[in-house]
Amino acid sequence: MKAPAFQFYAQDFLTGCTYLTNEEIGMYIKMLCKQWTDDKIPVKRLEFLIGKSWESLSEDLKDKFDFDGEFLTNKRLEIERQKQLEKSEKAKQSADRRWKKPPETPKNKRKKESMRTHDKRTSESDAFLEDRSMKYEDEVEEEIVVETAVGKIESAKTNFEEIITVFNQVCNQLPQVLKLNDQRKAAINSRIKEHGLETVGKALQMVADSDFLNGANQSGWKASFDWIFKPTNFNKIIEGNYGNRTSSNAKSDSNLKQSANDAVDAMFGVSK
Repeated sequence: MKAPAFQFYAQDFLTGCTYLTNEEIGMYIKMLCKQWTDDKIPVKRLEFLIGKSWESLSEDLKDKFDFDGEFLTNKRLEIERQKQLEKSEKAKQSADRRWKKPPETPKNKRKKESMRTHDKRTSESDAFLEDRSMKYEDEVEEEIVVETAVGKIESAKTNFEEIITVFNQVCNQLPQVLKLNDQRKAAINSRIKEHGLETVGKALQMVADSDFLNGANQSGWKASFDWIFKPTNFNKIIEGNYGNRTSSNAKSDSNLKQSANDAVDAMFGVSK
């Protein structure tokens, strides 16, 4: 998925625009935005984009772009694009290392057997709470899970801080998590218990790759950490309901496109 934003260096921009008029600065920004979304600017579409042809631009503005006879590109912007791609790739590799299952060892095997023995002695009260939690809506279920799971967080030895760090790195186009509270710990613990740590990592990568969950929808809505870790939403994510969809018969009519976006929003049942 193409990043929706690029790094903006305020002081560099002001210095570089010293000899541009305010009108030219507006044209410059619009051209940069066009290049970021489409990779390069067709010179034949420039007059439609900014109201002026390439030949009529001042030399100061022309100096900001390379022209190959057909397309315009700003070198600095492409450098920033490459930086983002490299950072994203490093984050993915880091996530893969974190979520990879450790090899089976005699010590791990004994620990698993010990945990299974402990689970057999789980009280009827705990079992009742777990069964009962499946019958409620997402928010109610999480409240019940908090009562039973928070007390087990320490023994589970889940590295919550590391999981939050991975989320902020991999899903870097979504609202970042700044505070880790008991409710979020319970949600993380529940999803790991249900699906395993590796699946949680894969789910975060699926979220990062989803155009829809990163704001490419009619309202610009983006998924949050809390929304992702709700049981129903999490299940939809790992089932591929939010994967990118392409069609060879895509329609250009704006009304049909808007109707399609409305249908997608309704189908996914996303609450804004």
